[in-house]
Amino acid sequence: TLEGRYFPQSSSQGGQREQSVSLVAEPEAYFENAAGHGLVLKPFLRYDSADTRRSHWDMREAYGLFFGEFEASEWELRVGIDIDFGMRALLAMRLEKNFPTWFRELRPIYGPFEGGMDRFIKMEKNDFIGREAAAKEQAVMANGQGSKLRRVSFIVDVADADVMGDEPVWAKVPTDYGTVEKPHGYGAPRFDETGKEVRGSTAAQGASAVRGIVDGEWRVVGWITSGGYAHYVKKSMAQGYVPAALAENETAGMFEIEILGHRRPARINVEPPFDPSGEKMRG
Repeated sequence: TLEGRYFPQSSSQGGQREQSVSLVAEPEAYFENAAGHGLVLKPFLRYDSADTRRSHWDMREAYGLFFGEFEASEWELRVGIDIDFGMRALLAMRLEKNFPTWFRELRPIYGPFEGGMDRFIKMEKNDFIGREAAAKEQAVMANGQGSKLRRVSFIVDVADADVMGDEPVWAKVPTDYGTVEKPHGYGAPRFDETGKEVRGSTAAQGASAVRGIVDGEWRVVGWITSGGYAHYVKKSMAQGYVPAALAENETAGMFEIEILGHRRPARINVEPPFDPSGEKMRG
């Protein structure tokens, strides 16, 4: 396959080419011996004139096929590799681009401006589903009040587990931003490694044994919606919601995310760690 891209308008990002050529080859070879057993090879090769990191080759499929009979039945055995990139791979890669996902970061309980989707909202359009709610949120922002929440992306210094979702986000701030309700007096208690219920704070050692949302200089200000391991940048990442006033604070030591009862250092990453300018996506 031969692909060519040409952009008639000049790029707004420096260094982006106006044209590029990409050549893709994905041949498939099948070999069979006298006994009827086969070997399948399917390599993948790409050459990109604009991006050396896209130029690569790998083996997508390489396996042997063995056939036989057992009594009145026939059997087939496949041995080798057969790569299939699925939903989990896409979910891992979107973390590196700070992309949200539906029903985690994007839900009816969050406004489009809270979710960081404002660049996609065109209020001058005549009508669209959700326009009234978006207009109300925009009006609040126009009055100088702003959105209470904002979706952010974190890089997390994990121990042995990534986030799953719904983990508390702690911040070292004196202000109660009103984004997290007061405790209701119920819910799962916290336990130490021996299974004993703990109530006193040991946050200085990295474990949170606090039954409330305040621990000295620290307080819960938000929550995690999703996350996991980002394989290209080799970092644990998470997305969640924090007060809008803190959404661009990339200061180290400002945030901690509680994972399985232990608070782990986290830092907001405003720009995506992979392709922050979007150059690769555009050509």
